[in-house]
Order: sequence, then C-alpha cells, then structure tokens
Amino acid sequence: VQLPPQRITLPFSLITDGPGGMNQLTPGWLLQYSPYTIARSEVKFANRRKAKRHDFYTGWKILRAGVMEMMVDARDRLVYAGQQQQQHQGGGASSSSKKKAVFKTDKAIPGLGANQLTEKGRQIGITAYTDAIQ
Repeated sequence: VQLPPQRITLPFSLITDGPGGMNQLTPGWLLQYSPYTIARSEVKFANRRKAKRHDFYTGWKILRAGVMEMMVDARDRLVYAGQQQQQHQGGGASSSSKKKAVFKTDKAIPGLGANQLTEKGRQIGITAYTDAIQ
C-alpha cells in the first residue's frame, strides 16, 4: 500500500489496496481484530525504554486519554456520516444499498484522507471504537 501525503484521523485503522486505485480504510481494525497486538506493543516499548531522561515522552501508554478522545471523535464522525447518508437517500434505504455505500475522501468523512471506506468498514469502526471507549 502506498499513501500520498495526507492526514488520517481514524486511529488503529487498517489500510489496504482498494478497488479503483484508491486505498481502503477500516477504522479501528486493530482494536476489533487484534487487541493483543496493542497490549504486546505496550509491553515491548516499556521494556525497550532504557534512557531515564526520556521517560517523559517514551513512557506513554498506547490507550491514554488523548487517544481515547481521538477515538470518541472518530466514532462520532463515523456515526454522523451514516446519518448524513441516510438523509441523502431519503431515510428509507434498503439493506442492499446500505451495504454498497462507499465513502470517499475527506469530503465524505473528515479524517478519511484520500482513501475510501465501505459501509461495512464504517460499522466495524463504530463497534471497535465504542467497545474500546467503554
């Protein structure tokens, strides 16, 4: 996967090659499908840290307050994008058109960057962020 310079503000996302030459993003994928990776990384970084003078910036936890705020914000943006799409489709969208929904770039969801997100990916992100926040 190659990414152009951009800002992606959907933490713990998986970025894969997507159809049409755009990368596909799955928000919160690491939280949902590989939480052990986060726990293992936290232990690994803590054991690797040896310099005492740098403890103030190397001793951070991965799931600290600032990251939790990013997840709350990301979840709210994902929920809002779904509400906006539902209003755009007239509120009574069928389940087949819902599953085919694709959000493209920051215009659809702020923080998506130059990537795309499917409805299934949006639902995964909402679930992952909600579970992590609780």
